[in-house]
Amino acid sequence: MGKRNRRPSKRQQNIAPNGNSAVQAPAQEGAEAADWKKAMQTAMAEENFGEALNILAKIIEAGHHEPELLYQGALAYFRLGDYTRAASWVSNTLHFAAGHIEARLLLARICIVEERDEDALAVCEYVLEHSSDAMSGGMESELQDILSYYAAAETDKIKANYPHIAAFLKLETAEKSTAAPGQTAASEAEKKATALSSMLAKMKELTDKKKAAAQAAADPKEDLRHDVPAVPVQSTDDAVQDNIQAILVQAVSLPEKIKMLNAFAGAAYFVDGLMEARRYLEEALKLDGFHAQTLTNLAIVEKNLGNKDEALNTAAKLPMADFALLDILRD
Repeated sequence: MGKRNRRPSKRQQNIAPNGNSAVQAPAQEGAEAADWKKAMQTAMAEENFGEALNILAKIIEAGHHEPELLYQGALAYFRLGDYTRAASWVSNTLHFAAGHIEARLLLARICIVEERDEDALAVCEYVLEHSSDAMSGGMESELQDILSYYAAAETDKIKANYPHIAAFLKLETAEKSTAAPGQTAASEAEKKATALSSMLAKMKELTDKKKAAAQAAADPKEDLRHDVPAVPVQSTDDAVQDNIQAILVQAVSLPEKIKMLNAFAGAAYFVDGLMEARRYLEEALKLDGFHAQTLTNLAIVEKNLGNKDEALNTAAKLPMADFALLDILRD
């Protein structure tokens, strides 16, 4: 008998110097693939998206190309803010499973954050036309969330050009608009501007009261001279929550809501309302947990609150290191 081939296998090449596998893998290939997939699911559940992508690379290297795994890769890149790679992995998913509904819904979200509204609507129309019977309740809820802005802001366009979306949103039968298209667009823009101005005015009123209350606390006589009522801390919290709710129910896209929440956070930060600013930013991160500007702003707020470790942890979530921010946090 000839000598046994002693060339190390790929699995042996992955052994770390301490004798353990660099990433723990079982002996049999079928079980190995199952363990990799379980590890990737755990990483995704823990929002450790970078680790999830590392595990996915190993799974693909082993020759596994299940559409659901590819979709999870697309979702990981999306949550990391890398929309180009996310779109590429959506394409990979659809190559193996053209009817993958969640992948198409993710593609619609990518179009939205890239401000490609027409493409987003076209994707949603396609899903409803070809896959409505296969949609779960969760998928329908996600689609409803995606389309909520367009249902209010682009009603006429949807009625005229996207019949399946119109039916899904239960919009009335399309009617000829008496206003010219330019007038309709101007009206919608005016509504959005008015709503934002109203909320900013409310924020200014809140901060003015807060400053007046702080002055009264420093000098009790000042309260009597100007007849300024004390402002309880709870009322400030309630006002912030009211502002947040007012933003969240606006018929605007998710990027617009994030922008508005950051604007309110900036107004609070400007008058040293650090706790209020943090609440607005944390709410914005619920909409997009890896929004770079929101993470940057929150890191600065945490630093000013004296929470340096929390500030660094927040900065570490950025898709790319921001040296200017690190200089601020280092001081």
